[in-house]
Amino acid sequence: MTKFRTKLLLALILLIMVVFLAVGLLLGLLFKTYYANAFNERIENETLFITNYIEEIGGITPFLNKQNVELIDSIEDHNCTIISSDGQILFDSNVNRFDNVGTHKVLLNNIVEEKSSTKRYGYKKIVGENELRYYWGKIEIGGKLEGYAIFS
Repeated sequence: MTKFRTKLLLALILLIMVVFLAVGLLLGLLFKTYYANAFNERIENETLFITNYIEEIGGITPFLNKQNVELIDSIEDHNCTIISSDGQILFDSNVNRFDNVGTHKVLLNNIVEEKSSTKRYGYKKIVGENELRYYWGKIEIGGKLEGYAIFS
């Protein structure tokens, strides 16, 4: 009788541990997906906000001259790069904190090369050790492409 109770108790404890492990993994995946989606939505909205703001005040030059760059630093905690239509970097909020400068410049050049694209906004994803996403928006003044705002 004692052996049967011990085996039953051991089986129940093992079953409970397996259920807790499965629930933990499921909740971990759900929270990870939610966090990733919330982050991507936030950075996409910030890209739209900055590109629309730059267009409303008259372009990149007035934006940089008015010292509105502090606006970018106050609303976001990631990298913002503003480049001209020919690929020249006009502003970069985190120039001293790059982990992979080479990859960053290659992606900026790829975005500029796609200027024939009709899309006003988009993103590029770098899969690797740390998955990076670059969200970009075209800055157009009077139908003419002036540059890009890129968040990463």
